[in-house]
Formats: sequence, C-alpha cells, structure tokens
Amino acid sequence: MIGTAARRYLLGAIVLPGAVGAVGLAALLGPWSPLALDGANARYTAGDSMGAETAYAALTESWRAPGTRAEAATRAGLLALARGDAREAAERLRRAVDLQPDADRRAEVRAQLAGIYRDQLEDPVRAAEAYEAAALDREGAASLVAAAVCWERAGSPDRALDLWMRAMSAPGDASARAEAAAGLLRAERAMGAVAEAEP
Repeated sequence: MIGTAARRYLLGAIVLPGAVGAVGLAALLGPWSPLALDGANARYTAGDSMGAETAYAALTESWRAPGTRAEAATRAGLLALARGDAREAAERLRRAVDLQPDADRRAEVRAQLAGIYRDQLEDPVRAAEAYEAAALDREGAASLVAAAVCWERAGSPDRALDLWMRAMSAPGDASARAEAAAGLLRAERAMGAVAEAEP
C-alpha cells in the first residue's frame, strides 16, 4: 500500500507536467499565440491568395490579441490591393490602424493607407491626413513631406506651408530636407500669388 507522502509525490509528478503542458497548449492556442497567422500564411505560400485573404480577414475579427488582428488586417488589405480592390484595401488598412498597438508599425500602415488614397483612389486630402497621422506616430520628415505634397495637390498651399516648415526641422535624411526646402519655396510663392490676386 502506498503511503501519504508517496501519494503526494506521485500526484506532484503527474500534476506538474500536466500543468506545464496545459499552459503551453494555452499559449499556442490563446490570443497571443505566435502560430495565429500560420494557417493564412500557409495558404498564401501555397498560391491561394484569395483563401489567404479570407483567412486574414477572419482573423481580423477573431478573439486574438490586437497586434495579431492588426497584422492580419494589414495582410488582408495588401492582398485586396494586389487583386485591384483599392476600396477594400483602404477599409482593411483603416481597421489595422485602429487595432495596431505599436506606434512604429501603425505609422507604416498609415503610410501604406495614404499611398492608396493618393495613387489608387486619387483622394489627396485623405492621403495628406493619413501621412500627417503617420508623422504623429513616428516623427520624421518623410511623412511630413508626403503630406505637404498631397495638400499641394488638393489646392491647400497654406496647409502645405505649415508642413514644409515642420519637415525642415523634423528628423530625416538630407533628401527629405531638400524636398522640404523646395516645397517651402513653392508654397511661399503660391501664397504670395494668392495675396497679390486679392483686391
């Protein structure tokens, strides 16, 4: 007959590995699982882009962690863009922005969204707003320059002027600063021409 101490020892030997296994399984299947995107990724690498897009879209609305859902929404948006549906792509990237907890990654997604507004949907105002928001998430001259260019296209030289000035002092490379200086000169000329035209 097994004594009490021996029973406790055997119970501990069974319960501890079982608990570790349960925690490991919960980590793999839980909301922070590193495997959450694997099914959709496998479909994409197998050449099933429509199936992958559907799987990513489903993950976006799942119970997973916000960062995982944001990444799924981003990938679904980029696949929608690749098949030529810019409106669906923009909607999914907006959802990704709302879900993304990481400011740097959110800035990247905002810049992708802004590019869709600018190039595919030909909406310079929304493009400018998205680039400005990206600059708030991650300060840099490149996003400010892109926003200013979009405000110029939208016929708002006053908004562009403000962004050109901000871009001149923002961190960034020499080419962004050179573009900001040229844009600042253009905006000042445009504002001067408007002032001269007024009675």
